[in-house]
Amino acid sequence: MSLNFDSSEKMNIEKLEANKYMERIRFGNQPYLVYRHDDAGHPHLRIVTTNIQSEGSRISLHNLGKNQSEKARKENEIEFNLVKAETSKQTNLLNLHPVNVQGIIYGKTETRRAISNVLTKVISEYKFTSLSALNAVLKLYNITGEKDSRIYKNNGVTFRILHADGNKTGIPIKASSIYMKPTMAFLENKFIENENLRKPYFKRIQINIDWALNKKAGT
Repeated sequence: MSLNFDSSEKMNIEKLEANKYMERIRFGNQPYLVYRHDDAGHPHLRIVTTNIQSEGSRISLHNLGKNQSEKARKENEIEFNLVKAETSKQTNLLNLHPVNVQGIIYGKTETRRAISNVLTKVISEYKFTSLSALNAVLKLYNITGEKDSRIYKNNGVTFRILHADGNKTGIPIKASSIYMKPTMAFLENKFIENENLRKPYFKRIQINIDWALNKKAGT
């Protein structure tokens, strides 16, 4: 299981939050391991446990995420005064800033983490249908995916940090080493998924553009 927190959270009481969560989903008496990750766009906890109890019976997992986990998540947000997930989803993209190129130590964890932070939010929020379209967004945040690398020819992709002038800098980071694993296979599935998700908006966008172009120009 994974407990995800808003990027603004300080996460000083992650053990208590995990303990309360496990109690609330009826796993409080089970052995479990909690591990904190900071390699994505937000802090999160990984929890590993078992649904086999000490006497051999099973704890039902049916609708665990939809029912017990969702309820426990909301109760934890209230008890620990956390940013509510619904609010966080609305503001996450607005809090995304371009990578600070001068602040990156190339070849170190900071490079991969900075790229991962941007990719996590952009891939989840934008409906791109090609690597070129994805790059059009990533360049706003000083990142690009490389299409001309040896890895790309083998159906792979690497990501690089860009200077303000558009020149690449630092070492390329393999998609397979990034938190959400945005490999070409992953992205190609996203292209297909996003193509379908965009269809309902085509007509409305076309009408808005036609209206804007046909009205009398103000300036």
